[in-house]
Amino acid sequence: MAIVGAGAAGLMTAIHARTGAHADVLLLDGARTPGAKILVSGGSRCNVTNTIVTERDYWGGRRTIVRRILRAFPVPDTLAFFASRGIALREEGDGKLFPESNRSRDVLEALLGAASDAGVALHASTRVTAITRDGTSFRVETSRGSIAARL
Repeated sequence: MAIVGAGAAGLMTAIHARTGAHADVLLLDGARTPGAKILVSGGSRCNVTNTIVTERDYWGGRRTIVRRILRAFPVPDTLAFFASRGIALREEGDGKLFPESNRSRDVLEALLGAASDAGVALHASTRVTAITRDGTSFRVETSRGSIAARL
């Protein structure tokens, strides 16, 4: 399985794909250092999530799909995941959840560590230039060559 983008969503997807389905997971990111947006989110404190999250909080996707994803990994599971990585989250008055350390780097290191521990293969500095599909298989063209993946 190939996942394009090693931001927060890509990292969590890779972690869960690897631990849930036990599939080989290749995580591709064009940046030299994955997770740069995590480091600047929430004023560099990283607003991990909110205490209440619904499909109405997201734009650009079908609400039914977003609702299924949120039900599959609700806020308490997010808290438990980060707690298992040594990151306690605390709630601010507006319902936003930040790491107690107020350091976005702790969140990024927890995600990268979980991906590594799960056996995710992370290829940084690898730009995806094209993706083609043939039935249930894909060819991912990258700045480092071609990769075959399947659905």
